[in-house]
Amino acid sequence: MASMPKGILGGFTGTIGPTVGAIWRGKDYVRRRSPGRKAGSSPKQLEQQLKFAVVTRFQQPLRGLLNQTFPYYKKDTTGANRALGFNLREAVCGTYPDYTINHSRFLISKGGLPNPETSTATAGGDGLVNFAWTKHAKWGRTDLNDRAVLVVYCPEMRQCVYTTEGPERAWEAASVAVPGFVGKTVQTWIGFISDSGKDVATSVYTGEVIVV
Repeated sequence: MASMPKGILGGFTGTIGPTVGAIWRGKDYVRRRSPGRKAGSSPKQLEQQLKFAVVTRFQQPLRGLLNQTFPYYKKDTTGANRALGFNLREAVCGTYPDYTINHSRFLISKGGLPNPETSTATAGGDGLVNFAWTKHAKWGRTDLNDRAVLVVYCPEMRQCVYTTEGPERAWEAASVAVPGFVGKTVQTWIGFISDSGKDVATSVYTGEVIVV
């Protein structure tokens, strides 16, 4: 309800229809009332909100990595936010309300640096996950001292182990120690980042592994 402290010819305070009146430092002000948010959400909004929650939850342990491996070009965004936008569009499967992450479509890095022709991840025993890949002779932006980005993610525990400063492309193989994941099923990815950190490769899903 609005009030008119100066009478009908003066200003008013409160709300009348779409108009809001106020008095500040002795002066009368009038502005249009903001429309506000309608009560409730549409089915489409609920679906999008749940997809957003699913991807955000899955990405949380990877946030530090994604800020390095999804280069950003605007000051008001981050690599993790760019990753969220991509994976929200491409990596969610299922129907409402049973959404899950399609690990084979989920990216842990995205860029124009070339990937190897083949790459694999296997259980190595003693809590190790062994990665292997083929190297290329130097071509394009590829260099043999590019660093491999190796990711081992345990969805059940919502924890992951990853490398960014580790093995060079020229090595063609490396192991990631994950003793805390023994007996668990993990998801794995490989990507590459240039020695300068400015270029990255779009990651490749290297499959599901049971850590032994």
